Order: sequence, then structure tokens, then C-alpha cells
Amino acid sequence: MNKKIFFISLISTALLAGQASANLLVYDGFLAGGDNPDTSAGEYQSEPGSTDGTDNDSIMGQGPNTIGFTDSWVGASGAPGNMNVGSYPRINNTGLNYTDGNGLSLVTQDGAVEIFRSSEFTSARSISRNLSGVTTSSDGFWMSTLIQFSEGSGGRLGFETSVGGSSGRFHEIGFTVDGNLVVGSDSTGLNISQTTYAANTTHFIVANFKSGAFGDRFIDVWMNPNDLTNLGTPDFEDLAGDQATTTTQGDQIRIQTEDTFEGFSFIVDEIRIGDAMEDVLVPIPEPGTYAAIFGFLALGIVFWVRRRK
Repeated sequence: MNKKIFFISLISTALLAGQASANLLVYDGFLAGGDNPDTSAGEYQSEPGSTDGTDNDSIMGQGPNTIGFTDSWVGASGAPGNMNVGSYPRINNTGLNYTDGNGLSLVTQDGAVEIFRSSEFTSARSISRNLSGVTTSSDGFWMSTLIQFSEGSGGRLGFETSVGGSSGRFHEIGFTVDGNLVVGSDSTGLNISQTTYAANTTHFIVANFKSGAFGDRFIDVWMNPNDLTNLGTPDFEDLAGDQATTTTQGDQIRIQTEDTFEGFSFIVDEIRIGDAMEDVLVPIPEPGTYAAIFGFLALGIVFWVRRRK
């Protein structure tokens, strides 16, 4: 083998070691791009920094280049600026992060989408963005996301058809205002867990929407998994889902908040959808893994140098 080719191959193999392979159908990490975002790189306008939620640039009307999406984020009735008075869907500059019990951290970007309430009361509102003809496997699909909600607030992330209304909503996941997990479909019924989850805490949710007989969907859910490399047994298994007759997910991603009061917020980050579990779990290797990679590289360099002599 040519020595240069051997060396390059060695480096490539080492750098790929320990990294998860992801073949994503849909991805948005809500990357904050400041005043002059590079939309071709998926960046959102995210300045100026917010003090009360009203001075951030809204996500509405923004549509950077992100996997699986087309068009821009819009309000409930399809208009870029249509949102209840007091509801501000903004780009949060910080973003959400998650680390498992073994020290592995999810690969994330700086930035998240946050719906902030500055008025005393406002009813539930949603924002949505069109998908670009995304189709999943007939065996179902996987989804993961990071969600954080303030005390007394709640909301859901899900798919819907352009028909709109509850009949067009399916494959939803999120939290009630009391912190209960919500999974399922507005059209066929929602599963609400007895378990409650803490407010002001980042929750990492992994869901497998499986196909069953007669087009039924069943949903397995892992909450805040302790091991990003081995999910183990689901926290919730075979929950009833939407009776889907096609393999498509719908043509929109929707984020909806529950009825909440002044000062509450609902944050969503790192939306990933794929055909396999590995597609939606992208952990950063532990420091020991990097040490092994560079050790392997060092041995390769020594071997290469000796071959040259």
C-alpha cells in the first residue's frame, strides 16, 4: 500500500472511532447566529439578548438551512407574525445540554427555541415549520429532543398535517402544566403518565414510534437515559399512538404551548428524527476515548516513520 494512503487511512479510521454514525431525516439544533447569521449553515438570528422576552428576534419568518425542513417558521394560522399578544417565540442563545450517567454528553449546538409569556395570561399557541417530503421506514421511526419548561408551564412537540386542528395532529410528545409526560395523538387520544418531571430541568426524550397491525402505531419512550450508548428497557412501553396509514410523518413540525401565565417559558432544542436509534443519539466520546484515539494515531505515526527509514 502507498505509505501516504496508509497514513491517511489510519488517521481517518482513528478519528471515526467512538463517534456515532447519524443518518438524520430531520434535524434542527436552533443554532444561534447573532445579528448576522449564516442561514446556509443553519444559523438563526438571535440578538439582541433578552431581558423580558420581548426584545429578542422572533423565530417567526426565519427558515435557515436545516435537515428535512423547508420554508420558515410561522404562527398558528400560517402567518409569520401571527401569535397571541404576550407570546414570544424566540431564539434562546444558550441552548440545552444533556450528559448521561457515564459522562457522555449529547452533541448539541448553542441555541434553542423558547416560547416566552410576558402577558398575564394567554391561551395555548403553536408555531410550525414545513417538512420537505420526509418519509420514514414502514417499520416506524425514532425521535429525540431536549425539553425544558418552567414551573406551571407545559407544551408539546409533534407532527401535523397542513389540515390543522386536532384531527391533523399526531405523534406528539411533551409535558402537561403539572409536569406529567404526554405522548400520543390529539386525534386518537393522549397518554398522560402518572410520573411527574421537574421544572427548570433539561429532559432528554427518546421515542420509538413503531408500526403494528392494521397500521397502528405503538410508542416506546426513554426519559433521561442513563447510558447514551445503550438505552435499555423503555420507561414507557407500547403506548397507543396514531393509526397511521402511510409511512409519512406529516408535512409539518409543530411546537405548542399549554395555557400558561406571565413569566413562564417552554424550551425545545435538538430535534432529531431518523429511521434507527443510532440516528438520534449522537454522544461525544469520553475523554478516555479521545486518549485512545490519539494513542492510536501516535502508534500509527511511529509505524509510518519507521517504514520511511
